[in-house]
Amino acid sequence: MSGQKAEIRDFTPYVFGEYGFAEGWSAWSRLQFMDSVLNTQQTGILLASGSGLGDAWLGFKYALANTYPLITAETFFKVPLGKSVATTTSDMVTGDGNLDIGMRLHIGHRDGPVLFAISPGILFRFGGYSTAGLLEAAIQYNFQDAYGRLFAEGIMAFSEAALPPSTTTNHNLLGTGGSYMKLAASPLSFGAGARAGYNFSKGVGVEAYAAMNFQGMRTARYLRFGTDLIFNFDFFKGDLRPRVREVPFKGEEESQNFD
Repeated sequence: MSGQKAEIRDFTPYVFGEYGFAEGWSAWSRLQFMDSVLNTQQTGILLASGSGLGDAWLGFKYALANTYPLITAETFFKVPLGKSVATTTSDMVTGDGNLDIGMRLHIGHRDGPVLFAISPGILFRFGGYSTAGLLEAAIQYNFQDAYGRLFAEGIMAFSEAALPPSTTTNHNLLGTGGSYMKLAASPLSFGAGARAGYNFSKGVGVEAYAAMNFQGMRTARYLRFGTDLIFNFDFFKGDLRPRVREVPFKGEEESQNFD
């Protein structure tokens, strides 16, 4: 690269869905496509690229408490659908190539229009990646049809690890562009950002967000931003069968007059 600095840009359209299938239970999934390019910063020359499916996520939630403070337990899994091996220096990977299993506990409290949330968790990682602790926190203010949220997130690997032939001090895997943004086996990082949303109706909304990942150890410093179009569907239908009686099934008290 003749000493020129390079940058990675990922474009990631995705579909996220969550479905409540029983009292207190819901299941969710996230499927994504990734287009990744490595360019020189000053001249914009393309150095490497890759596109295809990214890793998929599946999860389940259970509401432990439905009154404030809200408490929800979650378990989730990463399915390695993305390409994690590059054969030439002109290729970029689109996935991690390993299985992850995580657990989180979501705790939320509300004070008028202000909501507070904190979510500690743990991520068990396989395939040479280090198990890590997770922490997310957020504060949200609700308006009539809109909301704004500030959030922070962090991941802390419990041990130092690297995928061969790279080391914890020299991340030189093909397909990464030499950046810990890809295939980081033991990241220690912190990020923060903001999200704003507007509800056009009960079933349609839009969100926009921006966040910065601050460089820690064995991780990259990067900015991410995007928009989400949100649709909510209520598939529940009440009992529409005609009732035989329009009053509760019990004997009606009859008033009788006796002369």
